[in-house]
Amino acid sequence: MKKTAIFYHSSHHDNTKKLVSGIEGVEAFPVNQAGEAALSQYRLIGLASGVYMGKPHASLLELAGKIAQDSRGNPPEIFAVCTSGSGGKGYARRFQAQLEELGLPVVGAFSCRGFDTFGPWKLVGGIAKRHPDQRDLEAFRAFLERLRKS
Repeated sequence: MKKTAIFYHSSHHDNTKKLVSGIEGVEAFPVNQAGEAALSQYRLIGLASGVYMGKPHASLLELAGKIAQDSRGNPPEIFAVCTSGSGGKGYARRFQAQLEELGLPVVGAFSCRGFDTFGPWKLVGGIAKRHPDQRDLEAFRAFLERLRKS
């Protein structure tokens, strides 16, 4: 299996952190700790974020740019992960496209719902309550397992 790390940004309700944490054989780091992790030791790197105003957090795109620049000629495989109130797959696909524009080899994208109380959703108590749930966690682990074995 490929040595795997996931760098994530998770705020508000820690939806993304809940999704990527505690997976056996996978090291998960807040994106602000990316400098402490030796990126070159990983052959599979996940970039995971909640969706903020329709986009992943800017810090993950900054890290992706650093990975692209530092690993010219031998970049790790990358995958994109997004959590959002709607769980829309379009967010992860757009994130994947942004990573590919940087020249990174993207091997997959995953998205699921996450509890959301931003903007008008706060008035109604939020949407996607209790997400990511157990089914979301299992789906993500299955996605990750396929990537790690390929």
